[in-house]
Amino acid sequence: MCQLHAANNVVDSLLSQLDHVIQNRPVYIKQKEKKLNDLRQALRQRISDENRFTLLGEYLDEYRSYNTDSSLYISRERYQVALRMKNKEHQDNALMNTAEIMGTAGMYKEAIDLMHNVQINHLPDDLHPYYYHIYRTVYGLMADYAVTEQEKKLYAEITDRYRDSLLLVNKDNLLVYTLIQSDQHNVRGEFDKAIQLLTDYLAGQIDNVHDVAICAYTLSESYRLKEDTEKEKEYLILSSIGRKRKRKNDYRAGGGGAGRFQNNGVPRTFRKRAHQRENPRQGVRLYGACPHRACVCAKRPKGAH
Repeated sequence: MCQLHAANNVVDSLLSQLDHVIQNRPVYIKQKEKKLNDLRQALRQRISDENRFTLLGEYLDEYRSYNTDSSLYISRERYQVALRMKNKEHQDNALMNTAEIMGTAGMYKEAIDLMHNVQINHLPDDLHPYYYHIYRTVYGLMADYAVTEQEKKLYAEITDRYRDSLLLVNKDNLLVYTLIQSDQHNVRGEFDKAIQLLTDYLAGQIDNVHDVAICAYTLSESYRLKEDTEKEKEYLILSSIGRKRKRKNDYRAGGGGAGRFQNNGVPRTFRKRAHQRENPRQGVRLYGACPHRACVCAKRPKGAH
């Protein structure tokens, strides 16, 4: 009974922090709109194609939280600039931008078809994580939403292979490596290992808003699969606070504070895959499921890289 009371106090305190952050939403909106307007103005200037390609990458990063259609338009414009430059690396980069957007929008076949045009042996090393990330994301989504068990099994196996590749190319990035390993533990049903790994990492990153937001969301997934609702709730709220404080992310997501919580206090935004609890292997996604769209293993490169 005392433990339950203590858990409720933690959640109440976090909800109070979340509501305070939400009250400051107009500030974040103003910052976001200023950034977008500055980029629009820069793109209207007479600039080199190289600079235009770079600016379109920044514009895409900032704009994708608003509208998928607009994001697709920007990524395709970026590809046209790369064609004009006859720069194969830029072309592959822009194609992957488009494939990523299509994949997260449910256009799985189109995303895979586009990715078939990109050969990893022609990519620089720093684009390899992005390449594997897109395949891991799309096949992970396909596994989640496959109709037959045979399809689920096939896509889950392919997802595992790309997750292993991501681990290999992200050895020097502690945050990314930790998140992918945690995802792997979750998939294998080793929830306590995932929780310990993420908790240890967070202990040294408590002041890093970006890392806390991402790790907290992944922790909430581990606790969801472990069926620890109170801890799941706690880390979902912590993740929401971090996302809203980090102006680059979608400040509109999850807006509403305590009023958005239902089903024992868990945000409805994150409950849409609750039915997957019966099959954790298909229920866990680090990238496709993540509301931050942080793509932490491979941020969309700005400019040439």
